[in-house]
Amino acid sequence: MRNLIILFAAAASLTACGGGSSSPDAQPPSGNTNPIAALEAAGKLPKLDRSSDLKGPDANANGVRDDIEAILNKQYTAAAQNAAAMQVARSLQAVFDLPQGDRVAAKRVILLGSRAIMCVSAKFDKSAHETNPSVVTKQIEAMTFNTKARMKAYMNYMSALDGSVWSLPEGDTCEN
Repeated sequence: MRNLIILFAAAASLTACGGGSSSPDAQPPSGNTNPIAALEAAGKLPKLDRSSDLKGPDANANGVRDDIEAILNKQYTAAAQNAAAMQVARSLQAVFDLPQGDRVAAKRVILLGSRAIMCVSAKFDKSAHETNPSVVTKQIEAMTFNTKARMKAYMNYMSALDGSVWSLPEGDTCEN
């Protein structure tokens, strides 16, 4: 799982920065000119949507991008953990609906995210690396903001929150 998270972070960085290598002699695996696609083809990274649409496909309109939903359904088969992971994915996906610089809307989204993070903390095992709540949350974050445009939307969201203060929610924060 740790390697998967490192690969997600590397993929996000490569995608955001344009990928590639500074060495003209460096060849990506299998002669593929896209190192991320090569890692996906080799099964070392899950295949993620990289369309120009910020939100990406969501055929069942549940607020979670289809590729992320498929990964979460495969990875977290326990109903409570799956529901918590999906709640995090929905809260992160809400970033794409924000008008740029709208501080009030950004605070509503951060509260959704705080509730989702508290839910994950309640449903996942803090002692196991694979299901540590922070690892789960970071993995979903890396999958959600996997293109330059999506990362830019996330940075705009964080900028709108700059200097904000909010409290962590109490009680049962899980939607399901």
